[in-house]
Amino acid sequence: MTMDSVLLVCMGNLCRSPMAQALLGRAMPELRLASAGLSARSGMPADPYAIQLMAERGLSLSAHRSQPLRAGLCARSGLVLCMSHEQKRMIELHNPRTSGKVFVLGHSAIPDPYGRGLDAFVESMHQIESELHEWLPKLRVLMSRAEVVGP
Repeated sequence: MTMDSVLLVCMGNLCRSPMAQALLGRAMPELRLASAGLSARSGMPADPYAIQLMAERGLSLSAHRSQPLRAGLCARSGLVLCMSHEQKRMIELHNPRTSGKVFVLGHSAIPDPYGRGLDAFVESMHQIESELHEWLPKLRVLMSRAEVVGP
């Protein structure tokens, strides 16, 4: 486990986690990032609204393909950020070795915008941006400690 890797998790890996991955990747390109969904089907493209909103920020989700959350992804990640307390509970229940490295991205759940229109996507994206902004200093500290301590 290294602190240079972050896994972002939502339900379908079509909306919130791909947007969070793209936004965090721009803010901290030195991180190794992945995203997955608790109930994702493999190989699905990101939602068109997510693609549109990220494109407006100069980020591309065109290569994104959904993947289900697997134990190996959790094991290889130094930190797992999910979108709700229920998702955190589910991740820890099905992946007991993740204890202590799974956190909810926000203070409250980030609503799933899937199927709810552009306004819902904008709202979720703004909340993701705000919560990531709060995580950035913590991630930088964790990365600097990992560099000093080693893997």
